[in-house]
Amino acid sequence: MENSADFQKRLKTLFVYDPLTGVFTRRIASGRHGCHPAGEVCGTINAPGYVIMGVDSRRYVAHRLAWVYVYGRWPTGDLDHINQQKADNRIANLREASRAQNMQNVSLHRHNSSGRKGVCWHKVRAKWRAYIFNGYRQQHLGLFTSFADAVQAREAAEREQHTHRVADDVEAAAAQLEAVMVAPPAWAAGLPLAAEVNIRERYGK
Repeated sequence: MENSADFQKRLKTLFVYDPLTGVFTRRIASGRHGCHPAGEVCGTINAPGYVIMGVDSRRYVAHRLAWVYVYGRWPTGDLDHINQQKADNRIANLREASRAQNMQNVSLHRHNSSGRKGVCWHKVRAKWRAYIFNGYRQQHLGLFTSFADAVQAREAAEREQHTHRVADDVEAAAAQLEAVMVAPPAWAAGLPLAAEVNIRERYGK
């Protein structure tokens, strides 16, 4: 893997990342005959829903690039999108996680018919079944006549076993980040590096 410090410098040479929006834009024109102009929004969304970007002929998921851009190092494991929106690469929406932790914070599977993760209808027993994944092993939580009781059992297991869940404070964290940032100085308006000056001033650097 690339040296983190050198790669961070390379990213900042090529792109501007806005931590409040999670969007990368090009600092300089690139491509044949400058077909990708400076200021162009970078990335495309792949089939799973992640933003993909090219850097020096290599493809990366943009959320990992955002982490390197801000913190100067690669994440130690997975990066979890806290609000489960895979294309929302605001830095406040990203957190390091193990693979097992990352799997704890996933959206409802498209085949789920109950409307609640970890709860399904057991056709043979004609009851609601509750379950949870502990690491990579599925744990049976019981069979219940009442859907509400099955949901309650699942929620109790989540509180006990899960360390990474959907956080209610993503927007609050993003608002707090914005609150401590300041507007760019007037002299920066219109300059080629205005976007970078904006970010540096916001962070007080």
